[in-house]
Amino acid sequence: MKFRKKPVVIEALQYTSKEDGLRIIAWTQGTTTPAFLADHVPSDGAGFGMTLRVRTLESGGGSHVVAPGDWVIRGVSGEHYPCKPDIFQATYEPVCDGTYTGDHESGCVVPAGPSTKRPCETDLPTL
Repeated sequence: MKFRKKPVVIEALQYTSKEDGLRIIAWTQGTTTPAFLADHVPSDGAGFGMTLRVRTLESGGGSHVVAPGDWVIRGVSGEHYPCKPDIFQATYEPVCDGTYTGDHESGCVVPAGPSTKRPCETDLPTL
């Protein structure tokens, strides 16, 4: 059986500077998966004089290193996790802040309007 991802809008911030790291830390505070600074060690790879880590649900209380260029995603349940830039680009596209009837900035995907089709009735290729 094959499946496709449901279209879900997520929030994300990219870690491209020390200032971004501090913004990510503030953005994730008060959640079960906060970002935090750790002492930088060479095995963490390149950094901005610090190592940014995100506590993740999958790590059983541990954390994952957020490397420069990585995105930190807020998932559908409010959890946070890092994502490599190539995977982020292949999986996500910018979404407009407006509604399907409103004005939008260029370069974003306009949200779909109301549909009379149920998800099982969409035009998916037959297997």
